[in-house]
Amino acid sequence: MSRSGLSDCGGSGRDAEGEQGRPGAGPSIWAAALKAAGCQARAVGRSFAIQWQPVGSRLRYTATDYVTIDAFGVALRPGETLEVRWIPGDTGYSAGVHAPRS
Repeated sequence: MSRSGLSDCGGSGRDAEGEQGRPGAGPSIWAAALKAAGCQARAVGRSFAIQWQPVGSRLRYTATDYVTIDAFGVALRPGETLEVRWIPGDTGYSAGVHAPRS
């Protein structure tokens, strides 16, 4: 599952290789904006801020319960991971859901 241009949680981005396009430079300024925006996850009867984990030039969140990521409208099962990344030259970011490995 992939979506582009999702907006409520940090805006658009264009650089998956770090701020200046250097491989291995870590998350871009857009990743910092996403983390600072305070995206919320909803579980039954509660909401909480997502604790993004940087992995190279991507950000990941792995669900420990059944949750919905409000800004993305994505529902996750326990163990599923939402990954957000920025592709060089793109004007938005993409998000994908990955199932746990068996």
